[in-house]
Amino acid sequence: MSIIVKKSTKYLQKNSQVLVQSFLGFTTSPGDTRDIDNYWKLIGKKGLVLMNEKEGGMSRHVRGERVLVKFSDDVKAMGLNFHNDVENSLWMFVVDLMPCEDQI
Repeated sequence: MSIIVKKSTKYLQKNSQVLVQSFLGFTTSPGDTRDIDNYWKLIGKKGLVLMNEKEGGMSRHVRGERVLVKFSDDVKAMGLNFHNDVENSLWMFVVDLMPCEDQI
Protein backbone atom coordinates (compact mmCIF):
# COMPACT_ATOMS: atom_id res chain seq x y z
CA MET A 1 0.00 0.00 0.00
CA SER A 2 1.37 3.41 -0.97
CA ILE A 3 0.70 6.56 1.00
CA ILE A 4 0.80 10.15 -0.14
CA VAL A 5 2.37 12.43 2.43
CA LYS A 6 1.76 16.10 1.82
CA LYS A 7 1.02 19.33 3.54
CA SER A 8 -2.55 20.39 4.16
CA THR A 9 -4.35 21.32 0.98
CA LYS A 10 -5.92 24.74 0.80
CA TYR A 11 -9.69 24.69 1.13
CA LEU A 12 -11.51 23.82 -2.09
CA GLN A 13 -14.39 26.16 -2.82
CA LYS A 14 -17.84 25.24 -4.10
CA ASN A 15 -17.83 24.55 -7.87
CA SER A 16 -14.08 23.84 -7.86
CA GLN A 17 -13.05 21.12 -10.28
CA VAL A 18 -10.97 18.45 -8.57
CA LEU A 19 -8.99 15.32 -9.34
CA VAL A 20 -8.81 12.43 -6.87
CA GLN A 21 -5.17 11.64 -6.09
CA SER A 22 -5.65 9.28 -3.11
CA PHE A 23 -8.28 7.85 -0.80
CA LEU A 24 -7.81 8.12 2.96
CA GLY A 25 -4.27 9.23 2.15
CA PHE A 26 -3.35 6.05 0.29
CA THR A 27 -2.92 5.42 -3.44
CA THR A 28 -3.73 1.69 -3.27
CA SER A 29 -6.41 -0.22 -1.42
CA PRO A 30 -5.77 -2.79 1.30
CA GLY A 31 -5.84 -6.34 -0.04
CA ASP A 32 -9.01 -7.27 1.84
CA THR A 33 -11.10 -4.36 0.49
CA ARG A 34 -14.52 -5.39 -0.81
CA ASP A 35 -15.21 -4.25 -4.37
CA ILE A 36 -18.15 -2.04 -3.31
CA ASP A 37 -15.86 -0.29 -0.80
CA ASN A 38 -12.87 0.10 -3.12
CA TYR A 39 -13.03 3.87 -3.43
CA TRP A 40 -9.43 3.80 -4.65
CA LYS A 41 -11.05 3.17 -8.06
CA LEU A 42 -11.78 6.91 -8.02
CA ILE A 43 -8.09 7.85 -8.19
CA GLY A 44 -7.57 9.81 -11.39
CA LYS A 45 -11.29 10.63 -11.70
CA LYS A 46 -12.56 14.20 -11.93
CA GLY A 47 -15.41 15.81 -10.09
CA LEU A 48 -17.01 19.05 -8.99
CA VAL A 49 -17.17 20.25 -5.36
CA LEU A 50 -20.83 20.78 -4.44
CA MET A 51 -20.50 21.80 -0.78
CA ASN A 52 -18.33 21.53 2.30
CA GLU A 53 -19.22 19.49 5.37
CA LYS A 54 -20.52 22.52 7.26
CA GLU A 55 -22.94 23.33 4.42
CA GLY A 56 -23.98 19.68 4.49
CA GLY A 57 -24.78 19.85 8.21
CA MET A 58 -21.90 17.57 9.17
CA SER A 59 -19.37 18.09 11.92
CA ARG A 60 -15.69 18.04 11.10
CA HIS A 61 -14.24 14.56 10.86
CA VAL A 62 -11.22 13.62 12.96
CA ARG A 63 -9.28 12.86 9.72
CA GLY A 64 -9.87 16.36 8.35
CA GLU A 65 -12.17 18.45 6.25
CA ARG A 66 -14.51 16.87 3.71
CA VAL A 67 -16.33 18.14 0.66
CA LEU A 68 -19.14 16.57 -1.37
CA VAL A 69 -17.81 15.78 -4.84
CA LYS A 70 -20.06 14.97 -7.80
CA PHE A 71 -18.13 12.79 -10.21
CA SER A 72 -18.41 12.92 -13.97
CA ASP A 73 -18.15 9.11 -13.99
CA ASP A 74 -21.03 6.85 -12.96
CA VAL A 75 -20.09 5.78 -9.41
CA LYS A 76 -22.75 3.06 -9.33
CA ALA A 77 -21.52 1.58 -12.64
CA MET A 78 -18.04 1.39 -11.07
CA GLY A 79 -19.59 -0.95 -8.49
CA LEU A 80 -19.09 1.47 -5.60
CA ASN A 81 -21.44 1.93 -2.68
CA PHE A 82 -22.75 5.46 -2.09
CA HIS A 83 -25.41 6.88 0.25
CA ASN A 84 -25.89 10.46 -0.88
CA ASP A 85 -29.02 12.06 -2.30
CA VAL A 86 -27.02 13.55 -5.17
CA GLU A 87 -26.27 10.82 -7.70
CA ASN A 88 -22.57 10.08 -8.38
CA SER A 89 -21.47 12.09 -5.35
CA LEU A 90 -19.28 11.11 -2.40
CA TRP A 91 -17.91 12.90 0.65
CA MET A 92 -14.15 13.12 0.11
CA PHE A 93 -11.36 14.38 2.34
CA VAL A 94 -9.85 17.57 0.96
CA VAL A 95 -6.32 16.17 1.33
CA ASP A 96 -7.20 13.41 -1.16
CA LEU A 97 -8.09 15.95 -3.83
CA MET A 98 -6.17 18.35 -5.99
CA PRO A 99 -7.44 21.26 -8.07
CA CYS A 100 -8.08 20.37 -11.68
CA GLU A 101 -7.95 23.00 -14.40
CA ASP A 102 -9.37 20.72 -17.13
CA GLN A 103 -13.07 20.92 -17.87
CA ILE A 104 -15.12 17.97 -16.68
